[in-house]
Amino acid sequence: MGFKSLGQPENSSDILQQSFKLVFVLFLTAFTKTLFAASCCGGGASLPQLITGDYRAQLALVGANSAVTHYANEDSLISERDVTNQEVSESLTLSATYLLSPYWQMGLRLPYKVNTHKTLAANENSSGIGDFHLQTAYEFLPEYSFSLWRPKGYVFIDETLPSSSSSYDAEKPLYTDSFGSGFYTTSVGVSFVKAIFNYDFLFMTEYHKAFNREFNKPGERLSVEPGDGHTMLFGAGYSPKGGDLRLGGSLLYSKQNASKVTSSLSPLTSSGSQPRHYWETGLSVSYLFKNYSLTASYLDQSFLANASNSLLTKSLSISVVSFLEL
Repeated sequence: MGFKSLGQPENSSDILQQSFKLVFVLFLTAFTKTLFAASCCGGGASLPQLITGDYRAQLALVGANSAVTHYANEDSLISERDVTNQEVSESLTLSATYLLSPYWQMGLRLPYKVNTHKTLAANENSSGIGDFHLQTAYEFLPEYSFSLWRPKGYVFIDETLPSSSSSYDAEKPLYTDSFGSGFYTTSVGVSFVKAIFNYDFLFMTEYHKAFNREFNKPGERLSVEPGDGHTMLFGAGYSPKGGDLRLGGSLLYSKQNASKVTSSLSPLTSSGSQPRHYWETGLSVSYLFKNYSLTASYLDQSFLANASNSLLTKSLSISVVSFLEL
């Protein structure tokens, strides 16, 4: 079936050697005056890039590389992906966020993706544009003066526009030409950021809802009712001696409810995906230069071994972000 039970590290090592390349990845979830860049955004979570420091705008050139290393079934039993079934996704993303006023900001991001899937029977590779994202955020809890406990608070809306093909209208057998979700999706959430001396903290949560859509395939029409979902992120960091170096960690939880699919070939019956969830841990190291930052991070969706109905990935990444001062 392409999976093996846990306990064979030589296969996992081979996968990591072939999958974890040095790449550029967007890492903009949170920044403070001394750099707040918690390792957060992976595994399909729809989390925005917020300006939380004294900047007018921020711009990032992004790249990412993640490899599927494990699979969690409906009973939360986790198996290791066999070396004969390798699946890697790489991306290059351009992202920008701009402060419209002291409290309002807007942003956008657009990825370019390269998907590779190798099995004993096939070697498939595709590249193309991913889904386009638009976001807006409002700082409802500003920090007017020093407070040891009061955080900055933001409410945000992130809109996903299906500008690419998805698994529902992909044409290749291994679905490597699937670069997006395929749905118009609205995500609403809140984020709290706090820096205390040499430490910083982040809490972010969002709820997202995708809208029903029909997909036309050769000789068939699919009607899909996607499930809703939510994501929670906890992050913390430490800057030794209050300097420009930062060490960070994060914990993310993602839940997606079941979808319903009806085919024109059998309109009285339906199928679909099952509810799924995963936990993701992250480690990062960042350095803030005068007007830009450099962050290296590692994300792991299999470390806690708590997931269901999910392909679990490991990612190694680097981000470069440029800031425009007020």
